[in-house]
Amino acid sequence: MTDFGPLLEMPKMALLGAAGQLGIFLTLLLALLLGFNLNEAASIGIIGAIDGPTSIYVSSKLAPHMLGAIAVTAYSYMSLVPIIQPPVMRLMTSDRRTQGPYALHPASGVAPGADLVPDAW
Repeated sequence: MTDFGPLLEMPKMALLGAAGQLGIFLTLLLALLLGFNLNEAASIGIIGAIDGPTSIYVSSKLAPHMLGAIAVTAYSYMSLVPIIQPPVMRLMTSDRRTQGPYALHPASGVAPGADLVPDAW
């Protein structure tokens, strides 16, 4: 089951997902402008959206000749996350939020069962 309670409480959080999708398509368009064909551009664009193994799988299906470069790039990107994320999180988190203790807030305004979607979907 998937809990959509936090998203239903703060619908503006969907903008984060939209920003990720925008990044994929902008990267794809940039790769096309740089002269890559559509399959190569799709393999390049998907790197920032998903994990390394999935990037490798997609690349092996769409542009197998780029598999080595995609693998190195995807895992290099993933290895930089622990280096890049902490300063970004400190920049975006107020001092009040870092002090704790944290209280749990139940979902408000969300009908029971409205935030659950079965995995079979």
